Amino acid sequence: HIGTLQPLQPEDLPPSRVVLGDTSVTAVPASGAPAAVSVFGANELTVDGGHITGGRAAGVAAMDGAIVHLQRATIRRGDAPAGGAVPGGAVPGGFGPLLDGWYGVDVSDSTVDLA
Repeated sequence: HIGTLQPLQPEDLPPSRVVLGDTSVTAVPASGAPAAVSVFGANELTVDGGHITGGRAAGVAAMDGAIVHLQRATIRRGDAPAGGAVPGGAVPGGFGPLLDGWYGVDVSDSTVDLA
């Protein structure tokens, strides 16, 4: 449920819904090369008024079996290990596996800095 994060494997749950409300997504580029936003499986990716740039990982956000909404907020990811304090819990670090296999994530009106 939204407000509590539970570390689940993708096979442990049906396609989940991940909402990043009022948020923009930015990966800190190490090489300057842009990174793609990757969505796998039966998924939906919605970017509304947000900004997504490249990063060191192959994908800025790889979501497996998740519905993802990126709306007017800011998420930054550096080379530091996992962990970012957000309302409702911690977001696993690394933009490749970010939120992958996690259920009920809502960071509306928030800024997530994983740098």
